Amino acid sequence: MKKNAYTQSAKEVNPRKSLFGMMVAHPFLICQYPFADPKRCWGQPCDECKGFCTGHYLKPDDHMECVAKYGTDECVFTPPKDQVEAAAKSKCQKNEEWTETEYNNICKTVLLSTEDVRIWIEHVGLTSERRKAGAKKAAETRARRERTMKLYKWNVQVMMTNFGVCVEDQNMGNIEWEDKRKQRCFVMWRTPDEWAALIFKWVQLNGMTDTVCTLFELRAGDDTVNEEFYGIDMWMLKKALSQLEAKGKAQMFEAPDASDESGLGVKFFS
Repeated sequence: MKKNAYTQSAKEVNPRKSLFGMMVAHPFLICQYPFADPKRCWGQPCDECKGFCTGHYLKPDDHMECVAKYGTDECVFTPPKDQVEAAAKSKCQKNEEWTETEYNNICKTVLLSTEDVRIWIEHVGLTSERRKAGAKKAAETRARRERTMKLYKWNVQVMMTNFGVCVEDQNMGNIEWEDKRKQRCFVMWRTPDEWAALIFKWVQLNGMTDTVCTLFELRAGDDTVNEEFYGIDMWMLKKALSQLEAKGKAQMFEAPDASDESGLGVKFFS
């Protein structure tokens, strides 16, 4: 690709003849954009080029003269890359193929070879295809997630609707509802009656009848380390002792500190 107004390096430009220099010398001129040379057009014989000539932009002196005479209407305000990219995107959006005439026309407009333009167009086409494929994949992923979420919500709704019925059907006395709507429940390994029987059996075997002990001693004391009810939750222990109270086999006492449940006492009867 030949050097033009966009690719010419700063070192190769004479400061006195640069566009910036012209603007300083002639502030009334707006000549900061390149101007295609009408005498050295795309595809015409050229003494400067070896092989096919893709056209040239006016040199600084000629550019200044041309702009002063004709104005800036013929100046190139959009870089060649952006022009090719815009044309290629338009074709992709319309899903149209490029013809040889269209290739030549865009090449003449941007003063680039057909090979250079073809590379840009292919690049834009591949990028567009990848973006379309990515957008399609993202849409499919979102749709799949939405279907999964809808199915999950539906399953949860069905489960919650039938939860109470299923639990009641399997209730063997070890389930206790936490709320009236029957959406939360306690599932107990043993029923309060079963725990009460184990505790009272230990009381009898250890001669604890007609004596008082604390609930902490029952659930975490040294004497109950090897018992099944060791470490039992406080709420379950109180339920079990309530069963013994109802049968006249125990009586619970309030703790000195109402906030300390472990200080609650219980007396067992024979």
